[in-house]
Amino acid sequence: MAAREAEGREASPTAGVIDSQSVKTTESGGIGGFDAGKKINGRKRHIVVDTIGLMVGLVVHAADIQDRDGASSDRRGEGPQKHLAGFAGILQCDCYSGFEPLFDPQRKEQPITPAFCYAHSRRGFFELADIAKKAREGKKGKPISPIALEAVRRLDALFEIEHAINGRSAAERYAVRQEKSKPLLDDMHAWLLRERDTASRALPRS
Repeated sequence: MAAREAEGREASPTAGVIDSQSVKTTESGGIGGFDAGKKINGRKRHIVVDTIGLMVGLVVHAADIQDRDGASSDRRGEGPQKHLAGFAGILQCDCYSGFEPLFDPQRKEQPITPAFCYAHSRRGFFELADIAKKAREGKKGKPISPIALEAVRRLDALFEIEHAINGRSAAERYAVRQEKSKPLLDDMHAWLLRERDTASRALPRS
């Protein structure tokens, strides 16, 4: 694409980001629905963009349709596979099962490497480590998970690095990530494996 070449990039993107977004609509006609989770009455759009924000693919439907159903006509993920049939490279996405065929090593089209979202990963840990929520619930709430609390702390340290380098060139971001983020990620990976092994030994055998 000319816009990518003007930025000094290859014409075809080698990395992409996919996510959904619920937006309000003002017109009375057309498709629409209420997203109970986001408290938004309108439409939901599933967008794939490259790393400079140019759109690669788009699906729009009523906001009351769940992500897992809206991005595709069924759970087989035909929608994402159709829209990304010619894409190859790195794709950042959540864990929607409809994306799984895209990462199949036997895929006839060009291969896609998954880059899963740390914000989605953090969400599950945060729900188990939400101190303010536990304080509001008092004795009725579940106890705070020390493992989840530590996971949130480690992920937040990575987010702070990302905030600091936001807006810098790709080369600068890469250099900082190699210097500061990679050691934290390597340490977190080793820690998660240790915690998983500990939890596995503690579980009762069936």
